[in-house]
Amino acid sequence: MKDKIRKRVYIAGAITPTNPEMNPVIEYGMNVKKFLDAAAILMAHGFAPYVPALDFPLTTTDWFLDDDDFYETSLAFLDACDVMYIIPGYEKSKGTLNEIEYALKRKKHITIYNDLDTLIQGEKK
Repeated sequence: MKDKIRKRVYIAGAITPTNPEMNPVIEYGMNVKKFLDAAAILMAHGFAPYVPALDFPLTTTDWFLDDDDFYETSLAFLDACDVMYIIPGYEKSKGTLNEIEYALKRKKHITIYNDLDTLIQGEKK
């Protein structure tokens, strides 16, 4: 086990299906796969990714959680992260745009990337 602490990367992007010509379940699955692929690549390069898109299964519990619960939980993790990675295609995602705005306004500086290779090269120190 290495003693180095991994940089924490918050992964943001569009998750909600929006393509009317596609089955929404399939589109959602494709979107989740983008998050998981990015997380796997980041982990392989020594980063610690957080994937807020994986909080969705909590909506199937007996607890009454609303969108604010998920959003506020995600922001708590964003506060703890060193870097933010935005999956391309986020431009119409209200949630992602809100996360970016929040990241830019917070007191602790966070570097935001929209290219995985640039993130890996720029943060691997």
